[in-house]
This record gives sequence, C-alpha cells and structure tokens, in this order.
Amino acid sequence: SASGRPETRDTSTRDSSSDRDGTSTLAHAPSSTPRWTWLTLAARGVRTGVRRALHTNGWYLGFQIGPSMDADLQPESFQPILPPKDRFWADPFPVVLSPERALIYVEEWPDRLGRGRLAALEMHRNGSWQRLGTVMEEPIHLSHPYLFTWQGARYLIPETSARSTVELYRQQGDDPLDWKLQDVWMQDRRVVDVTVQMIGDRWWLLANIANEGISAHDELHAFHADTPLGPWTEHAANPIVSDPRCARPAGQLYYHDQRLIRPGQDCGQRYGRAITLCEVLELTPTRYVERIIRRIGPAPFGANRLHTLNTDDWLRVIDLHRDRRRFL
Repeated sequence: SASGRPETRDTSTRDSSSDRDGTSTLAHAPSSTPRWTWLTLAARGVRTGVRRALHTNGWYLGFQIGPSMDADLQPESFQPILPPKDRFWADPFPVVLSPERALIYVEEWPDRLGRGRLAALEMHRNGSWQRLGTVMEEPIHLSHPYLFTWQGARYLIPETSARSTVELYRQQGDDPLDWKLQDVWMQDRRVVDVTVQMIGDRWWLLANIANEGISAHDELHAFHADTPLGPWTEHAANPIVSDPRCARPAGQLYYHDQRLIRPGQDCGQRYGRAITLCEVLELTPTRYVERIIRRIGPAPFGANRLHTLNTDDWLRVIDLHRDRRRFL
C-alpha cells in the first residue's frame, strides 16, 4: 500500500498558485515531477540493456472470476494462465460475451517471431480456457489491444507506436479474429497504451507520448471528443501527468465507492514494475487533478513486475512477469 499522505497533482492552463477552493494549480507539468534528463534516460537504458542480455521476458496472465471492484488485489483470488514456453502473453483485455463465455485479447510474443502480435484466448466461467487464434500480425511490433463498443460495433486499437501511428480497427461480423482498418487517428507520434472511455459527458483518450528527450513512460496526455470515433481535441494542459511512477496507463479507469480510479504503471525504476492507483478528482477539457492512493506491487503474486489491470463484468485480468534466463 502507499505510504504517507496521498500525493495530489493538479494541472490546468492557469499559472496562478492557488484557486478559490484552496487547491494548488500548476501550469502543465507539475514542478514536483520534472522531466527526466538525458542522463537519467541513458542510465535507464544501460540497466535495461544488461537485463536483456541475460534474460528474456516472462510475462503471463492472472484471472479472477466474479470480481468485486476492490482497490485491493488479493493474490489468492487469482489463478494463472501460463503461455507455452516459447512465448509470453501480456496486456490482457477481457471482453465478456455471455454469462458463461468471454475472450481475453493479449499481446503474444513468440520467441521465434521476435516481436509482438495480437492473439485471443477463449475463457469460460468455470475457469477453463484455450487459445482461440491470432488476431493481428504485421511486420512491426504490436501490443496493448484495447477494445470498445459503439453503436453495436466493436472496435480495436492496437499499439502501433513502431510506425508512429494510432490506428482504429473494426470487427468484421461476429468473428473475433477478423478486423479491418477503419481510421488512422494520429501519425508521426510515438503513442503508447491508448485508453478510450466515456467519462462524464465526453469521450476521453488517454495515452503516453514520447518526445525528444522524454521517455514513453513519463508523460500522460489526454484528448477529448463527442464520440469515440473522434475527431479528438488535445487537453489544454497536456501533458496532464509528468511522472514515470504513474503516468503510463495500466488499464481502464473504473469507479470504486463512487471514486474514479485511474491505474497507472510505475516505471520509475523499471518498465511496468507495479501498478499505481490514482483517484481522479477533476477531469475537464482545461483541468486535470488526481492523487496517488495506492501502489500494488508484484511480490505478493510471486512475480517481479505487474503492469495491467482490466475488468469486464465477471472477469478481471492482470499480467505478471518473471525474468527467464537466456542460458538455462
């Protein structure tokens, strides 16, 4: 759990030091979380390089049936889904189809392929599951499948930061493996972990964007629109969060005890180290305020990383990581 007092961040387009309600405001990036320097990024890159020389990623999944939306994740209530030894599964996104059947869309990284593609697992309420098939494979790395439904159609946003785009696909008929490109929302921007949801009376798109000297872990940007198909308008205070401990999205926002919770990844020391839960106190086209309320670490799950939390109806999913040694 988080230690000390909850940390509050307030971003707005105003430069005043305080509001009439006494809440501190900051222009764009909060001064308490400055942009990381080139030196910090270089040190992070060296550590990552050493780990990759000795280990390969070992992401796998955990699932919970009939979850309550607690702020706590109880390790004993999760069951593992282990991929074949020649691949890993990460970034799970559940889509419940009926009271007894669901799909889990994942990033699948086969070692022989050397990059990510999207796959789907079929999950039954009795806990049984099977790999349904490959959803999308391209010459570039794909990850982070994010799905939503709008006016009876299902849409998919894969992470395509490897070609500096944000792309929207539409499901063809009832086939969960058949998708067709519908639109390209952004080009020439390295955008990761896109999350699209209706919050209040507007649709919101949250994602991290890498810029020169700025890691993809560090800055959360927001966009808003009248519909989830756009067009999208940038938040007036982007980036709304500048902090590698919580900026990068870790799953859908959700309500708990009438509070809006945003899961973020703790990438302060290592990518996807843990999940930071942030309470969203204000979200408008010009203002964003959140506070950190809790950190969920991987150790109680017997893992060393944890970076995704998503729920649909009766199915909650997470991903967990253990390093796999290359030479054993």
